[in-house]
Amino acid sequence: MYGAIALDHAVGGLNPDALDAVLRIGTRVVWWPTFDSAWSRDTFGRWHAEAEAIRVLDGEGALLLVCHTLLDLMSEHDATLCSGHLDPAETLALVTESRRRGIRSIVSHATSFRIPLEVQRALTERGALIEQCSVNSFREGGDAAFEAIAADVRAVGRAIVPPVNILIIPGVTMPIVDEALLARIHKAAGPGTQIRIADTPGEAIEAMEDVAVVLGAITPAMFARARRLRWVHAITSGADAYLFPDMVASDILLSGDKGLVGSHLADHTFALLLSLTRRLARAVQDGPRSWEHRVAYRAEEFELEGCTMGIVGFGGTGRAIARRAVGFGMRCIAVDCDPVSPTAEVPEVWGSDRLDELFRSADVVTSGLPLASSTRHLFNARAFDLMKPSAILVNVTRGEVVDADALVAAVRNGQIAGAGLDVAPVEPLPAEHPLWSTPNVVMTPHTAGASQFRISRNMDRFCRNLASFRAGEPLEGLINKARGF
Repeated sequence: MYGAIALDHAVGGLNPDALDAVLRIGTRVVWWPTFDSAWSRDTFGRWHAEAEAIRVLDGEGALLLVCHTLLDLMSEHDATLCSGHLDPAETLALVTESRRRGIRSIVSHATSFRIPLEVQRALTERGALIEQCSVNSFREGGDAAFEAIAADVRAVGRAIVPPVNILIIPGVTMPIVDEALLARIHKAAGPGTQIRIADTPGEAIEAMEDVAVVLGAITPAMFARARRLRWVHAITSGADAYLFPDMVASDILLSGDKGLVGSHLADHTFALLLSLTRRLARAVQDGPRSWEHRVAYRAEEFELEGCTMGIVGFGGTGRAIARRAVGFGMRCIAVDCDPVSPTAEVPEVWGSDRLDELFRSADVVTSGLPLASSTRHLFNARAFDLMKPSAILVNVTRGEVVDADALVAAVRNGQIAGAGLDVAPVEPLPAEHPLWSTPNVVMTPHTAGASQFRISRNMDRFCRNLASFRAGEPLEGLINKARGF
């Protein structure tokens, strides 16, 4: 659930068990007593030790001053409570100030007080959510009362349409942010949304303090400035650049176009593969002299019909590769570290314990892997030693999953026949790197991720995720930061 519900203890008493009910459903609670009592001290002493969600604010002094002080506290939780005890002018002033700070407003209080209609209208005009949440006087309510408070708080959470500060950082996959895209994001994010585009690292760092959502890449320097960040949506398919220690340790959500890039990566896989099997790369390189080598090309070319495609990592990219491979008449086998569902093209997905068997069996080995500690240099000297001398390796995902030195040695020594690479261990790959001069290695400069549909697919997901984010629902394309994919 979004943010926080703030509870005022000015009327009646909040049963400790009722507070438990609120905490059980995952709501952050900010509660301040307007009078001191042994009960409130005892209650808060217990929950403060158990739940980081609770913050205590001394209610001595003028209520308006207390509420304005509360704004500072609630900025951390993206919410504010406007007590019904304030007169209309004070309430409007408080809401106006909270909106200026980009904090959503929840008007909530005991059932014994109703907010005047003229105040409700004025608050609504300022974008505040008005909700009378029955949170008091549950001392003898029992389980039914706990369920009632939980239902009340859930209803508030569903009704919340908070303003969201979004920072967009263009990149290679999304170099331009046009007005049409901005309009779509505004519509998905709801009223009050503020969107800023950062064209330089300095602009991104400067903007981070009040940003809740980042669309694009985030760096450690940006993260260090983030005070209200809750979610990053990547515009690159590889998550490894986002997984610096502070980000991984945080509760900030990370999502992206995971599962949406398979089609064009699979197309590029076959472009590289056919460049080798049909000697296209050599013919293009030879230019007019290619006619002199026509007989040699023909002697080396072979068709894919009947060959075995071995796919390491059977996610979205691996599945797209399998669909295309079957179209070429290939048999497909696949390995994945997780128990993933089979497909018509791959009736049985093997576990990682059969990776060696895949290396021995495949005529073409392709990578559908992300970069993680478990996948770095997975394609190494030992793997190449297991492969057929006629095998071809194709990698369009992450360069570091291949040990480049071992690959050069394997191709030059005849352990495998060749390799097609769109990614390299260092990018751009230095001109003196031996991969450039190794026969039967075809490379492209990390362009497999290009597609006329890529931005629209990812922005469709981002806009759907904005709606889910506001409703406290799961996001699509969510990345497990601990695992790296």
